[in-house]
Parts: sequence; structure tokens; C-alpha cells
Amino acid sequence: MASRLSSFLAEMKRRKVYHVAVTYVVVAAGTIGLANDALGQIWERLPLVVLVLFLIGFPIALVLAWAYEVRPEEPRKAEEGIAGAGESSIVGDRKSIVVLPFDNMSPDPGDAYFADGLTEEIISTLSHLRSLRVISRSSAMVFKGTQKDVRTIGRELGVQYVLEGSVRKAGDDLRITAQLIDAAADEHLWAEKYDGVLEDVFGMQESVSRSIVEAMELQLLPKVERQLSERPIDNVQAYDWYLRARYAIESFTEEGFDLALQYLQNGLSIIGENALLNAGIGYTHWNRANQFIGGEDEVDKAELYARRALDLDSDCAEAHLVLGLVFQAFRGDQRQAFRHLKRSLAINPNDPHAVVYAFFGHYTVGRPEASQPDVERLMQIDPLNPLIRWIPAGIDLGTGRFDQAADFPWDELPGIPNFVFMRAFALVQAQRFGDASTLIQESVDAGWDDAFAFLCRFIQAAIDLDKEGLDTLLTSDLSRAARRDPMWSYWIGGLFALAGAHDAAFEWVTNAVDRGFINYPLLAEHDPFLPKLQRDPRYQALLERVRHEWENFEL
Repeated sequence: MASRLSSFLAEMKRRKVYHVAVTYVVVAAGTIGLANDALGQIWERLPLVVLVLFLIGFPIALVLAWAYEVRPEEPRKAEEGIAGAGESSIVGDRKSIVVLPFDNMSPDPGDAYFADGLTEEIISTLSHLRSLRVISRSSAMVFKGTQKDVRTIGRELGVQYVLEGSVRKAGDDLRITAQLIDAAADEHLWAEKYDGVLEDVFGMQESVSRSIVEAMELQLLPKVERQLSERPIDNVQAYDWYLRARYAIESFTEEGFDLALQYLQNGLSIIGENALLNAGIGYTHWNRANQFIGGEDEVDKAELYARRALDLDSDCAEAHLVLGLVFQAFRGDQRQAFRHLKRSLAINPNDPHAVVYAFFGHYTVGRPEASQPDVERLMQIDPLNPLIRWIPAGIDLGTGRFDQAADFPWDELPGIPNFVFMRAFALVQAQRFGDASTLIQESVDAGWDDAFAFLCRFIQAAIDLDKEGLDTLLTSDLSRAARRDPMWSYWIGGLFALAGAHDAAFEWVTNAVDRGFINYPLLAEHDPFLPKLQRDPRYQALLERVRHEWENFEL
């Protein structure tokens, strides 16, 4: 009994209840004294009433002091999802963690997909805790196979905690090990080993997540309790095919897409209709269309499967993303694109792909800076993702700040064709043709052969004023695919204008506008090559149409 009383009194002291009590009494006494001096005879009728009110308020103040733990240096905030106990984190008052890619300890190296999938699922689960800053998968995967120590990783990402572990899958047997580390001290706070069979994987994933929450002294609210137990795919074999498919898609090759479609269909054959599997099929078909693989029916299939997913689950973020991409890049309906992309972000605000394609939409409709808040927010949890890191340069391109876009630190991004094209395009827009040619030659020497490599060669032909070369490069298949996309049409139109092919430039820019490209400031003022069309009355009429649509477009 004495121990409990002692603990109770200590807790009162920690929560500053004594401070509140003393402050309350002092303020009450001072108020009564001042009232007595100021009110004179009137006060003689009031002292008992005021005293009673102060006495009633005294226990209320103490209860509030206990409940809200008043500390001037740490104001409490209403939080969604989770309440933290302990010291504040590196960024704001949230604790922070990175889940490093789990090592694949399975006898079969091909089971790496399963370890990566487990890593992603734990990241996704922890991301439901809105007051916990969880580094996204794309930034976490940068450290796959890394030799960096946890102190360095914690410092680079600005996180307090690092979770690392391993997965061993041998037949149906499954072992997961995990350890939570204080990054600054490089000290293990918690470690656990989970043994079971493949059928237990969902429960094992949930156990890992709950153990992390307990080790970090975090309190779950009921909504998050439910989310920790959600199973978008509740069959282990179907889930395994889904993980294989997701791994295959990331190769971004025709072979990888074909495997992904096969794996996703395998999953459907096991459990029947499922929103996530259908959305995955839609996303794979969209990628095929975007990479100019397959015929025109790839776009139709992408839309078909995404709508099928939404029929099963109207809150399937992946399906809304696919429909947003279809409407944006292939259907020319930017309003529908924004509707689905915004819905996807509302459900899953940490999806970098939704943020990137929302930026392309903002660029297309002449509001590129509207992406800035999403980009800044995502940089807190996905600081190493090149898809996010390049967007500031894209905003400069979309607003006519071409020199700034050209001087962006492109060397810090991967030297892959799409970034090389965007850098070369920025250099051309800044009219630094020699630098653009040098960069393009490097890509040619690398032997790249994809859509963005084609665009790089198209830029070089425009710089050389080679109209015949432009026509040769733009084969019927490429032309048909590029005409579906408003941004591709704008890029090609501007390059034709640079080469002096004004009729072709006007045709492509008109197509871009028909597909929803209404970035009026670019088309009318900033683009350095399109003003060559200004003498054409047709272009003036087109600009008037664009201005009207741009001014009246609501995000």
C-alpha cells in the first residue's frame, strides 16, 4: 500500500500536478484580493459565491493537469492513429523508424522476393500509425546489402530506430528474426525469433509489428488495431503469387511483365476475384502500354481490371492509381485523372507513384507548383527515392525556369534513360545545346533502346535541324503511342518547332491540347521554341482556347 502511494505521489510530481495546484491557489487568492480592493461594497455580497466557484474548479484543474500532463516545453497535440510515450523524435514530435530489407536466408536465392515482400508488408503496416514517421520502401531498399552501420543509416535518414532481420523459407517451414536498434546508440532494444509454417505468415507479420509498437512504447488506437489485422489477400498461396508478381513488375521489362501477369492470374485461380490482384493486373497492362509493349488493347485491359478491382473494393488505392494513370496518359481526360489520383493519395498518402503522376497532371494543366506540398511531405519519409527527388527540377521545367532545371544536381540521380532525357530536355530548353548533345551521346554509347532513349535521339535530331531525321525516327508505331500522351505530344511538338518544322509542330501541339495539355504559361510565354509559331493565326486561336481552359480548370 505504501509503495502504491509512493508511486502515485511520484507520478503526480512528474505530471506537474503540484505545480498546477500551487498556481491555482495563488491565482485564486490574488483574484479575491484584487476584487475586494476594486469592487468595494459590491464585493461584500459576492465572496461566498466566488469562493464556492474556486473550490469547485480546484479538483477539475488537478484532473486536467493529470490527464494532459501540462509541460510548457512539450505542448500536447491531438494525434491520429497512435500516441507516443517518451522523448520526441528527430523530426517534430514523432518517433521515427526505418525497416531495412530483410536478408534472404532461404536455401533458394530465388526466394528473395519473399524477404522483400515481408519487408514491404511490415513497412506498410507501421505506416498506418500516423504519428510514427516510417521511411518508405523505396528509400529503405537503397540499403539492401549495404555495409553501412546503423548509426550512419540513422543519421542519413534522420531516424531514431532501425529494424533489421532475416527470413528463412524452406518448403513450408518459415523462420523470421527481427531486432530493433536505437540508431544513435547502436544498442539493441528488442530481438525476437518467430518459427512457424508458411500458413502462419500473416500472424507472424502482425506479431513483428506489434512487438515493435510495444518496444517503442506506443499506444494503438482502435482504428489502427483493426488495420494491423487487415488481410487484403487472405490466402497464403495467393499472397505468395502476389509477392512474386510485384517483384517481377519491378524489372520493367517485357519478360517481367509477362511473368507478373501469369503470377497474378495464378493468385486469382486460387481465391477467385480479389481487388488487389485485379489492380495488379491493371497496373501491369498500364506499364506495358507505357513502355510501348503490346497493342492498343493494353490500355483497355488496364482500365478493365482497375474497374473490376473497384467493383470489389471502392477503397482500393492501387485501382484508383491505375485509373488515374489511364485517364492522364492515354484517355486525355485530366479531370478524371485528378479525381482518381487524389482518391488514391487520400487512401494511401505515402505512395510515391501517386505523387509523381499527380505532379505530371499538375504540369499538364499548368499548375506544377501545386505538387510542392505533397513532395515536401513525402521527402520526410522517402528522401532517397529518385522519383521524388527530381520533381523540383520538373516544377522548374513546368514553370519556365529552364536554367534552374538544367543546373539541378542530376548527377545525384541514377543515370537511367528517363532522367537522362529530362536533363537533356532541360538543357535544350535553356538553349545549352552543346551540353545536351554531349549528354545524349553518352546515352547512345551506352546502347540504350527504350522510349526515353528514342526521345534523346529525337532531341539530337532537332538540335541538328534535321527534319528528315525527325520523320525517320518517328515511326508509325511510336507516333501512334506518343499521340495518346499529352506530355509526349508537347515534347515532340516543341522539338519539331526547334527544328523549324512548323506545320508538324502545330499538329503535335494541337494534339497535346486535345489530350488535356493546357499549360498556358508554357505554350504562350515560356517555351523558347513555340513562339516561332506565333505568326500562325491557327496557333493564336489555339492559345485562346488553352487560356480559357487553363483559367477555368479546377484542381
